[in-house]
Amino acid sequence: PQDINNMIAADLQASLAAANTAAAGKTLRITDTQTATADITFSASTMLWIPCPGKISWTDGVNVNFDRPEQIQAGDCQIFDAKVGVHFVKGGKINPKWWGASGSAAASTNQTAFEQAILSLPSGDDIQSVMPVLDPYQVTGTLLSQSRNFDVLCNDHGGGFILTTSATNRDLFRWTGTTKRQTVDGCYLKTSSTIVTDLAMKAWTLDRGNAISSMPSDSLFVFTHNKVEGFNFGPFIDCGIESSSTFFCVSFVAEYNVIKTGGSGGASAVNEGINLLRVDNALVRHNILNGDGKSEHCLYAIHPRNIDFSGNECYGYVNEAIKLKTLSTYAGHVNPK
Repeated sequence: PQDINNMIAADLQASLAAANTAAAGKTLRITDTQTATADITFSASTMLWIPCPGKISWTDGVNVNFDRPEQIQAGDCQIFDAKVGVHFVKGGKINPKWWGASGSAAASTNQTAFEQAILSLPSGDDIQSVMPVLDPYQVTGTLLSQSRNFDVLCNDHGGGFILTTSATNRDLFRWTGTTKRQTVDGCYLKTSSTIVTDLAMKAWTLDRGNAISSMPSDSLFVFTHNKVEGFNFGPFIDCGIESSSTFFCVSFVAEYNVIKTGGSGGASAVNEGINLLRVDNALVRHNILNGDGKSEHCLYAIHPRNIDFSGNECYGYVNEAIKLKTLSTYAGHVNPK
């Protein structure tokens, strides 16, 4: 068809840049490896068709800019180098396999692929993207949101993350910077082995208290239909502000999760099913929370403004099943409802 430009040597294109110019308003088809030697920006009117084993590569320091993920039609395989360079102006759906992630790949390979997939997304309070996670991926360390807003959708436990290394305060995922919205749904989140020490490892964490995240106003975290196993915590949220004017920073929804946590069994306060510190609204319902005879608390909540903890099943906890602290000594804070 006349509206498809094939980017192959036989077409005598001088370069990827030349092909990009000629493909405005058309579809650029890439079936081999094409390398950008200078910054390149694909027009919003250009579609890219990259069937396997097509790939866009680039020299270090070069930027490969797109308008949106949806302008790429690609196979379920690697189409980008696993390094910094890809940037989208608008949000959309991205596939971590485009950077080399694979359910059978080494944990270090997946770690890099997911880091670069996240960094390719635009940042900004009003830009939302989606990352389908349809395989179980091994990763070696903490993944960071990098001020991006994106939903992680795992297809009812068909996909998720396996953290292969344990270390003090090593989390599977952390909100960082100005991230303010995220839904995590249907994911299997586990460690490769059961944690039996108090390493304070969290499956998913939002921590303004330690200045990891700024959590802009009206932030929302939704954690639903997930299975969590092996961490010291399930989801962990700490707004960490001791001022009545800026005290509450996030609304949290956790429903229909199965969370099994572990630890030493001591009263160390680092082993909880769900931990909420200084949140605005918390809706925590219909979860099955298992302390495995070693975790301290099912729910550990410090001064939530509004909380609904109902319809949950808690068992296997060695201290209080529900621990609610109102911190009434802080002047100006409303009583929780």
